[in-house]
Amino acid sequence: VKRILGIKEETKVEIDSLLMGRFFHAVMSDDRVVNFIVRSGSKIDIDIISDEDIVSRFNIRQVVNEVIYNNTSSEIVDVLNIISMLNTHDYILQNMINRLIIAISVEIKYYAITRFTPTFLEKGFSLEISSDAIRCFELESNKMVEKSLSKKYNIPPINFVGFIDRVDVLEKNISVIDYKSSKTDLESLELGFISQILTYSLACEMLFNKKSEDILGIFYREIAKLGKTIKDYRLRGLGNSDLILQSDFSEAT
Repeated sequence: VKRILGIKEETKVEIDSLLMGRFFHAVMSDDRVVNFIVRSGSKIDIDIISDEDIVSRFNIRQVVNEVIYNNTSSEIVDVLNIISMLNTHDYILQNMINRLIIAISVEIKYYAITRFTPTFLEKGFSLEISSDAIRCFELESNKMVEKSLSKKYNIPPINFVGFIDRVDVLEKNISVIDYKSSKTDLESLELGFISQILTYSLACEMLFNKKSEDILGIFYREIAKLGKTIKDYRLRGLGNSDLILQSDFSEAT
């Protein structure tokens, strides 16, 4: 009957959280967004401007639209194609754009406070740990850095591959940012948190030729959702107490 009447079968289309996460990362790591965050954050006095003023003062929506609709990244194009197949595509897309506006507002405030600049994005690495050495490979260039251990350990070879969402830089210091989709994700990471931090810290030391004290810390940033204010998105993680000299830094960020 549907064939005779020309009624199309309803196609069930869903966007999984992994695909959405990649879309979010692709937009936030675009050079146009990063440069916009730095320019905007440089123009404001965080002691005077309110969170609401950050959203209204800068034309964030224009930048988001430019990045989304003028992009060849498969992470962005694939999601747009899937959204176009949904009956509620306009609502879903506007919801995502509004979330990105909040996320960029958060990063403008973060930059205004800390002056840490997003410099390395989606940094892939692999670690090879043997009984007497650690080798770290940069996946993009296959550059290898080796670190000899002070003594030999009776352990089997260990291989690990990871991707660091973002590395922010201020002079010789770096700060590692890892995006998480929700506060629930953050709370469920307690058991694996320390091992991930140590792995990322080791990779950063080797890839960027840094000392342990050069790493400000490794923090989780919740991906923005509607219904929350900018101040709800504070960094959570582990900071290097040797570098955090001002007590208001962790509270402000």
